Amino acid sequence: MTKIKTKLPKRVLQELDLLFAKLSDKTHEVRESALSRLMAYESQGTIPLEALLAMLDEKNPVCVMYAISALGRNQSPKAVKQLLALAKRYSKTMDVLMMENVVDALGTAKSKEGLPILLEIIGVSGFWKKVSGRLVVKKTTDEAQRFRDYLLLPVLRALEKIGDPRTGEALGPLLDHDDSLVRWHTLKILMAAGVKDYNARIKEMAEKDPVQVVREAATIAMAKLSPLPEHLNN
Repeated sequence: MTKIKTKLPKRVLQELDLLFAKLSDKTHEVRESALSRLMAYESQGTIPLEALLAMLDEKNPVCVMYAISALGRNQSPKAVKQLLALAKRYSKTMDVLMMENVVDALGTAKSKEGLPILLEIIGVSGFWKKVSGRLVVKKTTDEAQRFRDYLLLPVLRALEKIGDPRTGEALGPLLDHDDSLVRWHTLKILMAAGVKDYNARIKEMAEKDPVQVVREAATIAMAKLSPLPEHLNN
């Protein structure tokens, strides 16, 4: 188990080591209690970044997943850099469980440095160079497509938290996706990023989308993204 080497008081060090060990406990309640206590220590700035980085080498996946999520909450440039490195690693191994945790952490970190790799995960290319206003998706193998499909919603949730306008421009065509949740999250991304390029399609969705919650989201998006009437702009 990871041992923290820092100048924290001995009592705190001992409790942190114990809490880290409890993350591997077989009892759900014990793990949840330990996680809650660790997050309280995080909010106080007590857990050193170096300890989180060391935990990434643990054999227990629960400890690794905790470290990944904590790196997202840390939000420091060094933490984000490590998350980007993990994203590249798990993209190669196609470990969907670990990659989903990394994606969630990048969303929590709210760093725009994560945008290119998040889009790359779901196969979107040409992010920094808008290609005729269209979504450009790289061709892939069946296995990679399954990996991409599994991570689409987690990536959209992360992109929504980051809220960069360029992301909305790239993802607008997902308003035509078969999955209603994908359409719903895409609407939220467009609203968060203030992208007005797809207002005509959103208006159509507000009237005709087969799923009620999507129609409601589209109606809200129209109210937020549509320009005010001229007499109200004066």
